[in-house]
Amino acid sequence: MRDLFGGPDSMQMIMEQCRNNPRMEIRSMKAQNEIFCGCFEDYDFKRMKWNGQELYSGDTVYFKDQHGFFWKVKIFVERVDPASEKSRMAIIEANIQNHLAFQKQQRKAQSCVDCDVPFAEEGS
Repeated sequence: MRDLFGGPDSMQMIMEQCRNNPRMEIRSMKAQNEIFCGCFEDYDFKRMKWNGQELYSGDTVYFKDQHGFFWKVKIFVERVDPASEKSRMAIIEANIQNHLAFQKQQRKAQSCVDCDVPFAEEGS
């Protein structure tokens, strides 16, 4: 959970990260025409400057857009259990293998009795 301060193009960078990471979402977003509780007045700029690096769950990005509005954007990233992700991939791979085996059986059933060539390939 970090407070980060970005530039006027911060919203585009946040949206790009959301597009690239389906588990990331904007939890809340607020814009106003005055500073949020002095956030832009007293902070260590080098430590908290945000240039588009990866955002994590709980991060808050503050920035002023090109129209002069001050934005406060809170990020949420869904946590994934690596073990469940691994088992999900195994299930997907098994489903693909089963589907390919089924398609192969279907093609065999439609083969010519004399030459064992699938009907779809005849005459090619």
